[in-house]
Amino acid sequence: PNPLKNLNGTIAFNNETIQSKSLAMNIGESDLALGFTMRNYIGMVMMDTTKGKRPSATFALTSKQLRMADLMPEEQPATGATSSTPPAEKKGALLPGIDIDGTMSVEKLVTEKFVFTNAKGAVGVSNGIVNLKNVTVNAFDGTIRSKGMLDMRDPAKLPFNLDLDIQNAQSNTLLSRFTSFGNYLNGKFSVATVLK
Repeated sequence: PNPLKNLNGTIAFNNETIQSKSLAMNIGESDLALGFTMRNYIGMVMMDTTKGKRPSATFALTSKQLRMADLMPEEQPATGATSSTPPAEKKGALLPGIDIDGTMSVEKLVTEKFVFTNAKGAVGVSNGIVNLKNVTVNAFDGTIRSKGMLDMRDPAKLPFNLDLDIQNAQSNTLLSRFTSFGNYLNGKFSVATVLK
């Protein structure tokens, strides 16, 4: 929904790879600095030219502020018209046909309901499944560590399996967002749990 601004960097490419050591940009209120390498990118459009090699990418992302609303497309209102696209094709995977591995370091991460600080970790995406690898964020006056997977292949279901390690979180700040009794609790707590 937001245009790119202040796009700056160098991209080099040949028949096998596209690479940038530093590509900086602003999208809405978000800023991103991205270093990446994409291999076998031609396979995304012409599978027969890559001799079966699957496209892949590695990246390192840094940001002072990253707002998810700046990156997500706006939902289009339903019109009465029917689409010629079969339902199975509408469900597609997150970045289908490409494997991604990367690291991130975000000073302020803003989602629809929460604001996290000092978000760091590694993430992998393959066949529409996102794997979090030792992601840490500061939130609720404590630290949250997570690893696990989120299946993005079917937006109607979105199954996930996450290990959470919450340390020194403020109980009132965290629990009041999810339960009514959280308003009556005060103090710090730590917990390790699995969410599925």
